[in-house]
Amino acid sequence: MTLEEEIFKNCKFDFTKLLEYGFVILNNKYVYSKNILDDKFKLIINVDVENKITGHIYDLSIADEYIAYRIKDNEVRKAYLNILNDIKSKTTFLFKSRQANLITNLIKEKYNLNPEFLWSNNNYGVFRNQNSNKWFGIIMDINFNKLDKTKNEEVDILNLKLDDMVPDLLTKNGIYNAYHLNKKKWISIVLNDTLNNDYIMGLVNISYNLVD
Repeated sequence: MTLEEEIFKNCKFDFTKLLEYGFVILNNKYVYSKNILDDKFKLIINVDVENKITGHIYDLSIADEYIAYRIKDNEVRKAYLNILNDIKSKTTFLFKSRQANLITNLIKEKYNLNPEFLWSNNNYGVFRNQNSNKWFGIIMDINFNKLDKTKNEEVDILNLKLDDMVPDLLTKNGIYNAYHLNKKKWISIVLNDTLNNDYIMGLVNISYNLVD
């Protein structure tokens, strides 16, 4: 795994924010260039429409590509990593839907938690209670038909553990039997703005306390 792949694992780019950051569109790619370390080196970063990111650094004194930073820690590597992390913080989001990213930010603000991505073959983000280390929430991207056979679109869902509240909650629009978890104890909320953020965060708080 490259430095770029490691830093941007599970991230998705907001292409509008890439342009705001300083990327330009060249040959169907988003390209960012910058001189670093007193103009001794030049970095060029490419992002394609499939969210793949690559980077190169050139030693301007010899007009050739510089690769030592990929195999050892040095000032070039540190400068490059700082820029990559800055790009990540300002131009990416973790999930496809707006509401999934909003809920993720609200959970981070309230509990100082980030989602864990435990499986390399999907984009499922797990939230753990800090005291018990148990899961209290999982954001997953699935096809809606896994919850409702009449639907056929990709959605983000939030699974929460609500125990005795489950039967009553299943009467509400936007809440379904849990996907891939115990349906007697968990629910799935479709994060498509059917339910507002405050209501969802109220359920998040209950789930967090139930697994404490």
